[in-house]
Amino acid sequence: MGVVYRARYVKNDRQVAVKLLPEEVTDEIVLGRFDRELEILRKLRHPNIVHSFGGTTEGEHRFYAMEIVGGGSFDQLLKKRAPLPWELAVKYFQQMTSALAYAHSHEVTHRDIKPGNFLIATNGQLKLSDFGLATFASAQNLTAAGKTMGTFRYMSPEQIRGKNIGAKADLYSLGCVMFETLTGKPPFDGNSPAEILDQHLHKVPPRVSSIAFDCPSDLDELVSSLLQKDPGKRPANAEAVQQKLENISPVKMVNVTQASSAGDEPTIAAIDTPSVKKFELSLWTAPSWVVALVIAIPLILLAWTLHVHDRSVAAQMALQTWETAWKESNSAFRKEAAQALGKIGRYDHDTLEMLAEGLESSDPQVQEAALLGLQAAGGNAEEYQSQVHDLRQNSAEPYVRYQAEATEEALKGDAISQSGFLRSIILAFLGIALYLVYWVLGKKYAE
Repeated sequence: MGVVYRARYVKNDRQVAVKLLPEEVTDEIVLGRFDRELEILRKLRHPNIVHSFGGTTEGEHRFYAMEIVGGGSFDQLLKKRAPLPWELAVKYFQQMTSALAYAHSHEVTHRDIKPGNFLIATNGQLKLSDFGLATFASAQNLTAAGKTMGTFRYMSPEQIRGKNIGAKADLYSLGCVMFETLTGKPPFDGNSPAEILDQHLHKVPPRVSSIAFDCPSDLDELVSSLLQKDPGKRPANAEAVQQKLENISPVKMVNVTQASSAGDEPTIAAIDTPSVKKFELSLWTAPSWVVALVIAIPLILLAWTLHVHDRSVAAQMALQTWETAWKESNSAFRKEAAQALGKIGRYDHDTLEMLAEGLESSDPQVQEAALLGLQAAGGNAEEYQSQVHDLRQNSAEPYVRYQAEATEEALKGDAISQSGFLRSIILAFLGIALYLVYWVLGKKYAE
């Protein structure tokens, strides 16, 4: 349905994605679908649907601009991490159904719901994309009767049969996506498209709970209802699916006694707890070193936990996205990526090594971007001072020498990767203060 380019809107310097239909495309159905996709995206304004900035379909030029969604696709996420924990999966499903509910309320049927058409923003938000096969109720049908449009593994039976389809076809496809997210594999698979399509038409899918044993029964039942062959047996609409997702709760395990021979209903078993000799300890009467340990140990553990958490979060936040951006040819985008990587590099030495390699590049723009990244890392990148100094002395480009000078100053700053240790010191002083308060109150209590 077209080629997508990264582009810059010169009036406001905004980075956008431009979907362009090549001029040599003359097929009326393809042209009609492109025009319809633009028309649909103009109508849909929702946080879980890719935002369109408009475009044109005049003459031989057909294109429109969209927001860039930089976190990859849900399909890529599943290939790396599936199956997802059901608690996380439900959060994604809520966003998917929110997008579908909004589209369906505007009489738009997507017709190609699959993991690859849900994009992930850098903040984790899902966005439904690619409305190239979408249609809406009042529009002329561009698909000939009996023709099949969609993606094999996620196609509803009515799509396969080439019948007129509605919003419930999207719900069936959503059920396929949910099944794959929770189990790590689609509900139907095979060695050929014909085999997969036949399973969609005739085979009963397995229950999610038969593969993912921790799946709550309510969620298991919801996926099963979405995968019903008969559209009339599926949930009424996406709003109904949303409501069920909001009510999903963990499986509650209870211990029950066996039913009596008289056929009584099982009852919750009472758990007898053995009597334990009561042990009492008053902090007011305990030795001072015991109280000091009681206060200090939890504080030290808390400080260490926070320190480790800082490092983990910093190393993970959008690292893959920014590494990809660093390799882009666009100078402005590479600079932005380098600065983000520099901040991550405060906690991740490998990231700083990647930036330092840019200093050796023969491209002055790459050198400038690398310098900006090391500036963001500050004192944590101090080991690269000699390389930065060499650039400052030897580069033929004035702007590279300027950035090298600024970077040298930044590298002299204090490293902040020890923030966890500083927090430990602060909490230790807090512990001492609490001990002094305890000592004063203890003396008053004793009197």
